[in-house]
Amino acid sequence: IITGIKLVKEGIDPLIGEKPDKDLMNKVVSKVLSYDGVLGIHDLMVHDYGAHKTFASVHVEVDSSVDVMLSHDMIDNIERDFLKDMGIHLVIHMDPVNLNDPLTNELKVICVNFLKQIDENLSLHDFRIVSGNTHTNIIFDILVPFCSNKTNAEILKELNEKMAQLDGVYYLVITFDRAYVPYEMKGKPIKP
Repeated sequence: IITGIKLVKEGIDPLIGEKPDKDLMNKVVSKVLSYDGVLGIHDLMVHDYGAHKTFASVHVEVDSSVDVMLSHDMIDNIERDFLKDMGIHLVIHMDPVNLNDPLTNELKVICVNFLKQIDENLSLHDFRIVSGNTHTNIIFDILVPFCSNKTNAEILKELNEKMAQLDGVYYLVITFDRAYVPYEMKGKPIKP
């Protein structure tokens, strides 16, 4: 019975997908970040269905001031390179980042610093603001790494307390991304 269960498990795992290898995750991160024009990446998912059947998706942040056709061409080249060099079917979602707005840049630096005070391993991405007459929405995703002990609610509470100290009326619109596999985010940081 035990041998039968092991055989079934070994046969089913590749069909339903196996947890990606940490080394593979790190190689994917490093390779994507190596391209000129890539400011940062997030939301990496890798699905391994056995030999030559690896699929991945990732969000790639690019400068919004660069012509969209040039950025799209770069994205296409990255996807082709992954299939040719690593046999990975990669799909990239392109996220434009506004690097030229002083208020956005100032608030991003503040939020990054606040997150580091809460937990030095926290990081953010997809940062943007929407200013109105009475308040400004600050919208971003927080990446909570595999090693973090903090809950989403704890992080949000502490971040709201810190934001309340600022002049102005700011509302946080946060999405939490929790890393379920430990991998390293080496490479180019996103410039504030």
